[in-house]
Amino acid sequence: MYSYQRTFSIAGAVALAGMLAGCAGDQQSESAVESSGAGLEASVSISGDSADALDVALLRVVNAAPGVASMSIRADSVSMLPNVSYKAASAYERLPDGWRQMEASDGATNQWGILDANNEMLVAGHRYSMFVLPGEDGTGYDTRIVRDDVPEDREHALVRVVHAAKGVDEVTLFAGAREDALVDDVGMADDSDYESVDPFSGNLEIRTDDGRVLATLNAVQLSGGSAYTIVLTTSRTGSAEAFWIRDALVP
Repeated sequence: MYSYQRTFSIAGAVALAGMLAGCAGDQQSESAVESSGAGLEASVSISGDSADALDVALLRVVNAAPGVASMSIRADSVSMLPNVSYKAASAYERLPDGWRQMEASDGATNQWGILDANNEMLVAGHRYSMFVLPGEDGTGYDTRIVRDDVPEDREHALVRVVHAAKGVDEVTLFAGAREDALVDDVGMADDSDYESVDPFSGNLEIRTDDGRVLATLNAVQLSGGSAYTIVLTTSRTGSAEAFWIRDALVP
């Protein structure tokens, strides 16, 4: 069994509020969303409109920390999210709006600690991912919550990169041998904006600024009406590796 030190840098609460009604509809989906990818069993979550009507936000956990074999998240010591293994993601779970205190356990000690999760405002009707990242000091883990989007049309795909590879500077995502980057200059422990791209089928490469290929995702199909999250991380042996998550509008 590995030695593991939990790190919770800030005792913070995560807001799950149904406020900001004036901007709540700008990123909602009218359709249900199917999520799939490496380490993720395909699942369907309700539409953003339906979630808004129920006054709930949709949250999933993505484990990109190689030292965390299994991660458990709960809200208010009651609402449990599914355990998530390394390079995997949970299905979206519904959480009621309002203030919620998020806690995590790595499974090694069976102890819970309050998370530093950006003190992010999660709004009813929207989707979010909580990324578990390697700790900045090389031990434990940090967390980061980002909002998930889906395309407004079925003609284009959205793609973003989450950089969780310790010791690696900025990275860029390329589609095969194309000269123009899909996503560029993503720093460690950061996530890019979504980029709208034409559908593509082939290999995706994550490269350093000097052009060195860190990781390749083979035979990826970027389909219209889908959003793709490409996660770069490092294995426990220090080699770079990547996995992806697809969120697609249900016809």
